[in-house]
Amino acid sequence: MRLLLISILFICCSLLGKAHGPVHAQIDSLSKQIAKYPDSLNLYFERGIYYQIDEDYARAVADFEKVLIMDNEIYTTYFPLAEIYLETAQYELASSYIDKYILHFPKHANGQILYAKVHLALGEDDKAIVGFDNAIAIKKDKATPEDFIHLSNVWRIQNPEKAYKVLEEGVRKIGPYVSMQKHLVDLANEHEWYDRSMQTINAILAKAIRKEYWLLQKANVLQKLSKHEEAKTVYQNCLAEIEGLKPKIKETDYVQSIAIKAKLALDAL
Repeated sequence: MRLLLISILFICCSLLGKAHGPVHAQIDSLSKQIAKYPDSLNLYFERGIYYQIDEDYARAVADFEKVLIMDNEIYTTYFPLAEIYLETAQYELASSYIDKYILHFPKHANGQILYAKVHLALGEDDKAIVGFDNAIAIKKDKATPEDFIHLSNVWRIQNPEKAYKVLEEGVRKIGPYVSMQKHLVDLANEHEWYDRSMQTINAILAKAIRKEYWLLQKANVLQKLSKHEEAKTVYQNCLAEIEGLKPKIKETDYVQSIAIKAKLALDAL
């Protein structure tokens, strides 16, 4: 039984990563195999995963339920069922499955993340925090910026200081990923912690190859601090950085939007 559970868990994790490919061909092939081997748990489970990828949720649920009818101890089936019910906004049903799932697989990081997302959807922030915390602890140095951002966002309303510390911990543990640094700056600005914001921006600028975005952010913070002359200089530096970019890069919508913002801010000074 344990080998079967591990096999099914492997199928679940590997197939869910395949959001492309001949999904319908795989479903047809599995259906033919099921006709020959109607007692195969693995075949129903695998077809259920492909139905899930195809967003044919009714058939996916039917296959997963068929697995549970055949053997009600295939607890790995609870994970895709919880995913489907979360996706279809049936949060209570999602909770009923993911809560049981992590009782059997407490060390499955993605299970903890799904648990957190389901309970966040239910407005149960404390349980969401536990799930994201557990996932980060399980992943250790393999945690992603998104893991820390999710956890920070749960804390953001009830305890902004804690939210900020979560992001700082993420940068310290896994490195200065831009996504986390942007959240740090946004959170600092939101609460007028401009010294923190400036500290983060200056640390980024010291190592950044592309500086235009962060120069714009620095100038904006200087304006918030009423340091208008310094802000003017930094806006000008931002535009100079953009002028020095290769034409194909300079002409992108992303860079042009930064240039427009810098020019408008300069005109307003």
